[in-house]
Amino acid sequence: MKYQFLVLFAIAAIILAGCARQEPASTASPAAAGAKTDATAPAASGGVDVAAINLTASSPSYSPADRVSFYPVVQNLGDAVTGVDVGLYIDNKLIHTFTFDFKKSGEMKSGLFTWYPEKEGSYSAKIAVDPDSRLNDKNPANNQFSTNIQIG
Repeated sequence: MKYQFLVLFAIAAIILAGCARQEPASTASPAAAGAKTDATAPAASGGVDVAAINLTASSPSYSPADRVSFYPVVQNLGDAVTGVDVGLYIDNKLIHTFTFDFKKSGEMKSGLFTWYPEKEGSYSAKIAVDPDSRLNDKNPANNQFSTNIQIG
């Protein structure tokens, strides 16, 4: 039953990511007009901006023998870009890297990674988009998303 839930959750995340549609970005910058900008709205043309949108775990708490599945979600808010690295960290230790290609602004990508905790305790899980700063991302402030999980 637990695995059926994980499969259904993964399928739903993929469907939602594929169905996300964004209106084309306006040519006038909202920030230039004095308006606040939305971190998840597609950026105006002219640069790379990929954001960490969400990181969920298959459950908020686990036993040490459990497998923990993580589902990172990232979104392209700028121009098309390829080779976007996304690191998954547990307590600031890199445990997995995803690489995504984005063909258009507004496009979302999701992944799946399984981690096996070694001991009980509280852990911080984080995704970091472009952790090596190779892409000259024009808004690095939206490149990380964190969540906490409890083992035991």
